[in-house]
Amino acid sequence: LFNMGHIHLQNEEVNEAVQAWVTVYQIANRINYAQVLQALEGLAGQLGLPGGLAGWAALAQRMGGA
Repeated sequence: LFNMGHIHLQNEEVNEAVQAWVTVYQIANRINYAQVLQALEGLAGQLGLPGGLAGWAALAQRMGGA
């Protein structure tokens, strides 16, 4: 799912990419998957999403899920 986000981004499907990564965040956060959470934190920096994991949490909340 994480890689699917990258594929969507390569295809200029930004909304789909963000949706995939938010879903990844929600799952990884729920099961405390540290390696994935760390990757998402790094990705947030690359994408210019402020706050690292807090940025993903805010996006998840805005998209209707925590």
